[in-house]
Amino acid sequence: MLLEKDTDEGSLVGGLVLSTEECLLEMARYITTIEPEIIKSVLATDFKSFGLSESRKNHLKPFLGEGIFTTDGAAWQHSREMLRPNFVRSQVGDIELFERHVQNVFDSVPRDGSMVNLQDIFLGMTLDIATEFLLGESTGCLEPGGGNKEAESFVKAFNYAQNYLEGQEDGWGFLSLFLPNARLKREHKIVHCKSRRPYLSLLLAQVLL
Repeated sequence: MLLEKDTDEGSLVGGLVLSTEECLLEMARYITTIEPEIIKSVLATDFKSFGLSESRKNHLKPFLGEGIFTTDGAAWQHSREMLRPNFVRSQVGDIELFERHVQNVFDSVPRDGSMVNLQDIFLGMTLDIATEFLLGESTGCLEPGGGNKEAESFVKAFNYAQNYLEGQEDGWGFLSLFLPNARLKREHKIVHCKSRRPYLSLLLAQVLL
């Protein structure tokens, strides 16, 4: 099947717009769709009939561990119930929390017109908001003076591990997923609080005091 181009309504193939397609890639079967009812069925109405692929679990677990992004069934339900209190209306509607961190983004952009990597700034904003939203304490990446050394180490490790999954590190692209990487193991230890200075463990201990 020859794919001519993508449109807002789907893929244009042979003059026909397809909203759902099936293909074989590297001996694996893939189905892509932008059909609202199918997405609704997968994510909501018939959620229990679908699960995560083994390849996704194998690639994500070393980075994210056992959690809502890497489990199915009862384990996934347990993770979801633990996170549910963080998404009550009063919590999600805390505009002041978001405003403070968005202002830090503006303050991080140079005023002299010099070049800046917005991707790093947005990553810092995302982690600052997520940690304060979920744990009550921010990593402070974009705070004046920056975060502490443990926070900076965690952010760098998280960013490297995430980029590695996307094939953006080491210049090997997708093939990097199958090659040994000593640095990746070190960064995973930092993310999973197994380093000598585990940032998240220190943060959680502070929150629980």
